[in-house]
Amino acid sequence: MRLTTVSYITAAITQPSTFEQLRSTSYGNNIRTLVDHLVDNCTNPAIVNAVLTLKFHYSSLEPDDRGVNDARANACEIVAWRFLGRLSEADAVAYSLYELPGPDDDYSDSDAERSLGNIQRIRRLSAENERTSLLPQFRPNHHDPTKPRHAQPTPTERRRQLIRSMTETHAFDAATPSEDGSEQEDDPTSAFTGLNALEIAAVANAKKFLSQGLVQKIVNGVWNGEITLWDSLSVRTVKRPKFYNRRTADIFSRLRVPKYVKIFEALFFFIFLAIYYGVLVQRIGTQVSALEIILYVWLFAFAYDEMSEFIDAGLFYYADFWSSWDLAIILTGLAFLVTRVIGLATGNKETTEIAFDILSLEAIFLVPRAFSLLSLHPYFGVLLPCLKEMAKDFVKFMTVVLILYLGFLTTFILLARDTFTLREMSWILLKVFFGASFIGFVSCLKAVPT
Repeated sequence: MRLTTVSYITAAITQPSTFEQLRSTSYGNNIRTLVDHLVDNCTNPAIVNAVLTLKFHYSSLEPDDRGVNDARANACEIVAWRFLGRLSEADAVAYSLYELPGPDDDYSDSDAERSLGNIQRIRRLSAENERTSLLPQFRPNHHDPTKPRHAQPTPTERRRQLIRSMTETHAFDAATPSEDGSEQEDDPTSAFTGLNALEIAAVANAKKFLSQGLVQKIVNGVWNGEITLWDSLSVRTVKRPKFYNRRTADIFSRLRVPKYVKIFEALFFFIFLAIYYGVLVQRIGTQVSALEIILYVWLFAFAYDEMSEFIDAGLFYYADFWSSWDLAIILTGLAFLVTRVIGLATGNKETTEIAFDILSLEAIFLVPRAFSLLSLHPYFGVLLPCLKEMAKDFVKFMTVVLILYLGFLTTFILLARDTFTLREMSWILLKVFFGASFIGFVSCLKAVPT
């Protein structure tokens, strides 16, 4: 199926075209034919995952002058959302949230199964193939047979597999079936094992697919808890998409609804912020107060939660804008703890003051993080990517400024070697470069002997 779809997309899209041209002009007729064929003949629950993975394949290819690969990637997005649009709401949810099984999770495709409706087949296959338990440490590993059955691939392994799938640009065309029907080469899409179609779309940067009304409805349903992935908090429960039924669902499973998780996260940070301010106001240097102990407990709980999220999310942990802020909060808190312990052990007041000065820096990261709930608002949510790109450009610009600063610093140190020390000249030039220019020149004039 994968090679057939690749061959069809490659043969059908031979000219550069935009997303709108493929969607609304006659040049996209071949795409409509493919969608009709998939709707009438394909019952594989992973078809949307496969098409979006193919989009990732074309997007990762080296850009050509004609832009044909971009057109093929756009065609894959159109095929994915049009295929979902031809299904019922229940079918669309099942296809979108179906997680790719590992190579060991085989399923039959008999005539009896073909006679079943799509939604019944997908639900049954999900129940048979899903091995994802509630606790991430018990998730199976399908990549390395030498590892324990219940060991999950580390985020580093997942990133390495994803990079490998990007570099193997001809893996789709080069893979040839062996005598037993299996492919001789490793599947370059193995990094997507365990991901559903929405997650693959996020990795493949399929923004147009994700922006479609039907897909947004599914995303909002998952966010609000109308579509649930967990029936209960039991260790034996499996991850399976289904519509929420208040009469049969476990009330504690609502704790895994993303909207409620975000609310509890905001409450956690506001309590964290209150404890933080209380410790700074007390500022007891000679002994550890009860409020400071609570701060340490809160910090270690936050660090443990971030570590669990890192293990569970893997590649997607870095996709969150606030992940860097969380790491900065943890590192700053650990720096305060180490310095504080040294100060108490040695009885050095200066070290204790440095520890509280380090803790004061925590507010730079903790205060914005406490109000991160505002990022869900459309206005503030748009600002965050803009600020992120501005920060990247600022770092690049400051690299050039630093080079120029070192050049001017070297020159003025040599010219004023008998009048200014290295520290004095560095501070003067720092005022000139990053402050009001006249301040630096006034300092120079005052220092020059008359």
